[in-house]
Amino acid sequence: MVSGPGESPVGRGNGRRGGEPMDADTDDVARAVDVIRGSGTAVPRFGVILGSGLADVVGSWSDRRVIDYARIPGFARTTALGHAGRLVRGHVRGLPAVALQGRCHLYEGHTAAALAFPVRVLRALGVEFLIVTNAAGGLDPSFRSGDVMILRDHVRYQRLDGFGIGEPGGPRRDGPVYDERLIAAALAAARVEHVSVRQGVYVGVTGPNYETRAEYRMFRRIGGAAVGMSTIVEALAASSLGMRVLGLSIIANVARPDAPEEVRHEDVLRAVSGAADGVRRIVDRLIREFAGDGAIGDTPRGT
Repeated sequence: MVSGPGESPVGRGNGRRGGEPMDADTDDVARAVDVIRGSGTAVPRFGVILGSGLADVVGSWSDRRVIDYARIPGFARTTALGHAGRLVRGHVRGLPAVALQGRCHLYEGHTAAALAFPVRVLRALGVEFLIVTNAAGGLDPSFRSGDVMILRDHVRYQRLDGFGIGEPGGPRRDGPVYDERLIAAALAAARVEHVSVRQGVYVGVTGPNYETRAEYRMFRRIGGAAVGMSTIVEALAASSLGMRVLGLSIIANVARPDAPEEVRHEDVLRAVSGAADGVRRIVDRLIREFAGDGAIGDTPRGT
């Protein structure tokens, strides 16, 4: 992963250890948690952030309870197509889980701290394992539209304003962002569920414009396999808070800089919807296998 020197992903440093709130809006986190717990008190160990067109991944969950972001203190409004702006609580084979249907983006005018806020709320709810999904453009010429890519690492071309970078006593992230045991578990789940998956490096840009031909060539040259406009801030926030993180990209289109084609967001949503069922099966299996018995590790990182 490529990131800024002395990177301090979440909050304004106050010397607290991973897994604890880290900045002045701790009261906002507590208020958000109170609202969400009003819909049920079960503690979810697994959380999922659903990117463009992936809201139906929670379609198999039972006892679903939905809260609009507008009702949750501190949650910013989503404006991008394919992002419903709702928090969903439910159960997978009796195991509690929570999902965010949609996210905010830097290109919508939000700070990185605002993007990280929902992750902090999930951690305060009890989430230890976080799956972050997105729709992405393929850089690897062997990829096909609708492929699912597991993130092995990332390259960041996104600002981290509001994260307290480099402040004395601020939080530090130790080791890889994306958890190797979750990656292995996702690969195994994909095999069992007969879902074809790829692996690669995700390049995160700010957007909202799609990449130029020169940018596509550069990103491929530095080892990128897919490019998108989200995920990295959330993954860094979760990792800093001691959560175990898995990243999944759905390849909406494949960049061919020597034969470029127009990319429309409607086409992205159409391609992603075709892969949503495979993502759902992987997510459900991971929750069933690990949320109940702590097989991946009984304590989150950094605690």
